[in-house]
Amino acid sequence: MIRLLFGFRILSFVIKPAILIGILVSGFAGYAQKESLTSKQLRQQIAKTSNDTTLARLYGLLAWEIKFTHKEEAEQLADKEIIIANKYHDYLLLADGYRIKALILVIQEKLEKGMMLYDSSLVYAKRSGNLYYQASCYSLMGGMYGDHGDYHKAIEFYSHGLEIAQKSGDAAMIATLSNNLAESYQSDGRETDLARNYFQMALDNSMKIENWGLAFMNSSNLVVEYINHGLMEKAKEELSRSIEMLNRARKDDYQFATNSHVLASAFYSMGNMEEAEKYSISSLRIMDSLQRPDNAMRPLTVITNIYLKTKSISKAEKYANRMLTDAKFRNAKLYIRDGYKALSDIAKLKNKPEEALRYYELYKSWNDSVFKVAREQSISNVEARSRLAQQELEIKYETEKKEKEIELQKAKLIELDTKQKNLIIAASILLVLIFVSLLAYRSARLRKEKINLETTVDKRTKQLKEALSERELLIKEIHHRVKNNLQIISGLLEMKGNRTKDENIKKAIKESQNQVLSIAFIHQNLYQRDDMKEVEFGSFLRELIAHIKNVFDKPDKHIDVSFNIPELFFDIDTAVPLGLIINELLTNSYKYAFENKKDGKINIELKKEAEGEYLFVYADNGIGMPKDFDVKNSNTLGLKLITQLSRQLAGIMKYSDDNGSRFELNLKDLNTRNKMI
Repeated sequence: MIRLLFGFRILSFVIKPAILIGILVSGFAGYAQKESLTSKQLRQQIAKTSNDTTLARLYGLLAWEIKFTHKEEAEQLADKEIIIANKYHDYLLLADGYRIKALILVIQEKLEKGMMLYDSSLVYAKRSGNLYYQASCYSLMGGMYGDHGDYHKAIEFYSHGLEIAQKSGDAAMIATLSNNLAESYQSDGRETDLARNYFQMALDNSMKIENWGLAFMNSSNLVVEYINHGLMEKAKEELSRSIEMLNRARKDDYQFATNSHVLASAFYSMGNMEEAEKYSISSLRIMDSLQRPDNAMRPLTVITNIYLKTKSISKAEKYANRMLTDAKFRNAKLYIRDGYKALSDIAKLKNKPEEALRYYELYKSWNDSVFKVAREQSISNVEARSRLAQQELEIKYETEKKEKEIELQKAKLIELDTKQKNLIIAASILLVLIFVSLLAYRSARLRKEKINLETTVDKRTKQLKEALSERELLIKEIHHRVKNNLQIISGLLEMKGNRTKDENIKKAIKESQNQVLSIAFIHQNLYQRDDMKEVEFGSFLRELIAHIKNVFDKPDKHIDVSFNIPELFFDIDTAVPLGLIINELLTNSYKYAFENKKDGKINIELKKEAEGEYLFVYADNGIGMPKDFDVKNSNTLGLKLITQLSRQLAGIMKYSDDNGSRFELNLKDLNTRNKMI
């Protein structure tokens, strides 16, 4: 079970990240389809409420409550909360709204968009100053990275979140984050003692608040840790405590069934097949009685493995066939794969090698499909540079120069001719007094000027720093809001597309949505950089390619997209049209270039030819264009758009047939184009 509110991740006894990926692929199905009493009460309160901010909070609560049962309505409610929060500049409501919408997108398998919105949620959680929400956002972000194999980044997020949770003193949040941090250390192959210490911290905090369900999870994770490292005596001792906590936590059948499956997995790993069978059968029966077929998949897997281990062939075949049938109905890729593997092993036991080989080939095919989930790329920030260091050095130099001049004048006065002193002693004394008075006055005046100068410089420096900081913050806010507004437009387009049955209209809307998201990626790239004048194009292109693959990838087709781009920085007036050109070419290749082909290759190159001039090359090994094709005179809307955008970049798109399609464009950046005018 994944507890999405805090970003829980529970360890598997057999396959760690793959189970989480499999659950994501299956779409978090299996939750009750009837509305809960809580959601009905929230609807009644919404109908009676007129205050905007109260209404926004109720929208968020209801969206969270129905996120699994009414996904589209939940997303609309989250959008309503965000609109009201923007109106009143309420950062806490904005953090909540974006967090809920991100989660709903993840549930809908739109992981890329979900990650972008989690980023927005974290920004507003920090601005709100609410420690609980900050810790929760860090936990969710860590869970997203961890589930996609980036444990280094997950550890970074969980560590930040745990530090904040400890400041807030919230024991449940501390338990959650320390548990997730331990799992990340474990998955990343870090020092074992670190994982155990954090699991123990999680367990201590869960027991402190008598949250026995959470304590059971922490305890069972410790059992896994001991089993994985061969410490069976400690595992048995901790398992006894886990069973005690499971009995204390039995509030409802669903939770008991879920936790029983965890115990079954533990007993299976320890070789106690009798106890493993008892708990897995109990879990399966409860899930069946509650009509939760998706949640029944996990105990089904354990039961099948138990009967395979004990060579109870007929029982193993019965449960393996059920698992495969249910998994195919729900397109749960992980369990389809495991079903084929179990049937292959059963066929071996039945001495049917041809049948075993056929099932194994199907297992291998689905296994490759399951592990195609791409890792999310880490997002890094650069420290700000000091811009006033030289000015401070100049002030220091001028001050030292004046002090040396004063010391030189004093030295000259002391070096009077001793012969003249005897003749004009009285006048000398008077002159010395006058000079000393003048020097004292001048010295005091110079000191005062120096202090005034330093004070003025300090004030001016502070004003400049504040103005620069405020300007940068405002520009980042503008780019952030533009990105968010473009995402809202993309969401509205998606809603429109879902309401029409005309496939041509749906395709047109999807293409428009991709174009909007391409521009959104650029604005996201800008506000995440300290230098907001330019876009790091390689980073933007990685996000765009990942988005296109997420939209158009099919299980029966493998398309490899590679690109060779050095570290290039473009102004936004160059990045946007070039990004839209790449979006159109990628979309066209995915839709048309590889018909009747199982594999395909796309290569993208961008290199600097001269100062301000670049060569862009896009090639695929698809079926190519018709023989009489002319990119400049094409009637299709997409290629007309490419031609127009190429002109904006002061270039002409050229096409050639080179075992597929090859497009070349010589383009110029904004400064070079301005010089041509």
